[in-house]
Amino acid sequence: MQRQLEIAERGSLLALFPMEQRDRLLEIVLKGEETPERYLLYGLDVLIKCKIPVKTNLAFKNSPNQLVRRNISRLYRPLAKKVLGAQGNIEWLLPVWSEIRRSPLIYAFSERSIYPILVFRSIGLLPRVAMVVISIGIAEKLQALAMRRKVREQKWLLREMKHVSQIITFSSIEEDILKRQFGLANVSFVPLGVDVTSFRPRSNTFPVDVLGVGADKNRDFEIFIQVAHRLPAVNFKLITNNHHADKLTKTGLPANVSMRVNVPLKEIANEYAGSKIVFLPIRENTYSGATTCLLQAMSSARPVVTNRVGATKRGYQFVHNHNLVFVKTGDAEAAAKQIEKLLEEGARRRYIGRNARELVEKNFTLDAMIQSILTRVGKEYSRVYGVKLPGF
Repeated sequence: MQRQLEIAERGSLLALFPMEQRDRLLEIVLKGEETPERYLLYGLDVLIKCKIPVKTNLAFKNSPNQLVRRNISRLYRPLAKKVLGAQGNIEWLLPVWSEIRRSPLIYAFSERSIYPILVFRSIGLLPRVAMVVISIGIAEKLQALAMRRKVREQKWLLREMKHVSQIITFSSIEEDILKRQFGLANVSFVPLGVDVTSFRPRSNTFPVDVLGVGADKNRDFEIFIQVAHRLPAVNFKLITNNHHADKLTKTGLPANVSMRVNVPLKEIANEYAGSKIVFLPIRENTYSGATTCLLQAMSSARPVVTNRVGATKRGYQFVHNHNLVFVKTGDAEAAAKQIEKLLEEGARRRYIGRNARELVEKNFTLDAMIQSILTRVGKEYSRVYGVKLPGF
């Protein structure tokens, strides 16, 4: 029986991701349907189509029952806080617990899956098998522990991070922090990429002067609104989620700002193409906040006004006044001046937009990103199984 299990498991890879966001997406993509959200799978669909034996948490999502999950979660949270100072989400990971214990290679692209695994590795309840993870803010988590003087928790978290086979970050700045400040040698930077077919220039009319898009915590929508107040003759549109929309509605929107909430990415692609300028104000951060939206807008040949923070500082070949426009972070007056100037100078808008599209087509396509990620996954696959991952 054990021998049969070993044979069945040979060559398999366990992929872990947040089910509420990607379960339906994976099904759609595997059916062959085109969708711009495909980038959220980080190459998982490619592995499956290449006939790699892949297991995901999709098949195990209905067990154990919800009450049991919640009770275990209540016990887990204080343990995680004490051990690593990092929590994640244990509830949706529980159904695939037995697979985590026996899988020789794990590919995880959600911190909500990473931290519970590291907690239980740290106390010896899970083996330290090969694992490739996508980082969204691991550097900030470690920095936060240092600022709160959680020395023991930070030490334990760093120890477990060193046992991770590959940490992939979409920010060169985050890679540098993890390597230089925290001594992690297992980190590599992979530039983000976008679907240049879904995001392309396709409109000769521009019903929106200035478009803002985004939902993450680092978006500076206060600056977006301040700029709109400064330019009352300009029409602005903001696309975001319920959380940001509720906060903005409470404070009140200027008459020249319209807002859409929870818009499908296919429709957002049309919104990019139908805007003259895309404005993405960002607060300081160390990882990839707004970079995906920035590349989507650039792929749509839109001139983007944004801030040189986090991932945009280096690694993406962004050049001020050539393929985008940088303004000082938190400076509404400077942003308003640049937007007003761009609206007046159609030739300059087209010049920046053309260069933006050219840059993305050449260096930041979705296929290029997936190839880079799966090359790293393939390295661990070869090390674990002694065979080359086909195509990578």
